[in-house]
Amino acid sequence: MEKTMAKRIAVITAAATVMCTVPAFAADKTYTVTANLSVPGNLNKQLPGVTAYMTNGNNPLGLGGYEAVAPTTPVSNNATLTVTDSGELKLSLNVPNPVFTLQKIDGGTNAVVTDTKKDSEVYANLDQTASRTGRITDLEISLKDNSGTYVFNDCVGFPTLLGYDWTVPLTLEVAIPAEAKTTAAKPTTATDKTDKTETGFTDVSASASYAKAVAYVKEKGLMTGTSKTTFSPNEGTTRGMLVSILYRYAGSPAVQAEGTQWYAAGRTWAMANGISDGTNMGGSVTHEQILSILYRNAGSPAVTGDEASTLADSAQIAAYAKPAVSWALENGIITNTTTLAPKAVTTRSEMASMLMNFCELQEG
Repeated sequence: MEKTMAKRIAVITAAATVMCTVPAFAADKTYTVTANLSVPGNLNKQLPGVTAYMTNGNNPLGLGGYEAVAPTTPVSNNATLTVTDSGELKLSLNVPNPVFTLQKIDGGTNAVVTDTKKDSEVYANLDQTASRTGRITDLEISLKDNSGTYVFNDCVGFPTLLGYDWTVPLTLEVAIPAEAKTTAAKPTTATDKTDKTETGFTDVSASASYAKAVAYVKEKGLMTGTSKTTFSPNEGTTRGMLVSILYRYAGSPAVQAEGTQWYAAGRTWAMANGISDGTNMGGSVTHEQILSILYRNAGSPAVTGDEASTLADSAQIAAYAKPAVSWALENGIITNTTTLAPKAVTTRSEMASMLMNFCELQEG
C-alpha cells in the first residue's frame, strides 16, 4: 500500500513539475550607443554650411552650464538602444541643447517618434519679444531599419538666437552595434510590403516619404544622383538647378544660350519665357522662390483663395510669393504642412517632391 501511494505521489509531483515549466523567451538586449541629431550644414541658417548637433548642449550663450560655443561637435555614448525579443530597435535619446529648443519632430522616413518628454521652462529670444513654453528634452524612437541614418522631415524648433519658429529637416545618425544589427528582425508590416519604392540610391530608404518622388524625377530624367549610388536628399538646391530641370521638362528647345555655364541654356530659356530673371543662378533657391518659379512656369493661373494666409508663418512670406504659395497649396504642390519656412533652402528631396506634384498637375 505504501509503495503504491509513493508511486502516485511521484507521478503527481512529476506532472506538477511539467505543468509549471515556463517557456524560455529571448530577453531584450540593451546597448549604450552614440546617436546624434543634427541640422545639416546646408540647411543651417544660424551657421551656414556648418552642421549643428541638437544632442550637444553647447550653445553660444553658455546656457544650462554648457560651454559657450556653437554645438558643432557630435557627442558619443549618449543614448540607449534596445533590441526587443521580437527584433524591434528602440532608441532612447536625450536632446540637451537649450538654445535650439526643439518643439516638434515627426515625418520620419524610416523611423517613428513614439514618445516625447517636454520641460516647462520658458525660452525667449534675446530681446524677450518672442518666447515658447517648453521644449522637447527626451525622445523615444522606433527605428524601422538598421541603416543608422534616419531623416525627419517635419520638425520645428524655436532657436532663441533667431526668435521665430524654424521648420527644418533633422537627421539622426545612430552607431548601431553589429550584434544589434544581426539580432534585429526585418520589418514585415503591411506598409513594408506595399508602400515601398526602390530608387537605387543607398541614401534614400524605400519607405522614405519622398522615395516615390525621387524615383519619379530619376525616371523622367529631371534629376540625377550626386553619384552613382547616392541622391543626397538633404543637400540644398540652386536657382540654376531649377531652371535647368524645367528646361529639360520643356523638351530642351533650341535657344541661343548666353554664356557657357552648365545652366546657360536653362537660364536663357527661363528668361525668355518670363519664368526667372536669370539672376543669382548659383544661389540657393528657397521655398518661396521655387514655388514662385513653378507658378510662373504654369502660366501664373488665377488663384481662387488666400491659402497662404492659413500658414503659421505667413507673415514671413514675401508679398510677391503669396499668390504662388496659395496656388501651390490649392493644387497639392506642397501638402501636409502648417508652415512653409519661406526663406529656408529647398533640399533635393523637397525639390523632387514639388517637381513630381507639379508635373502630375501639368499632365492632368
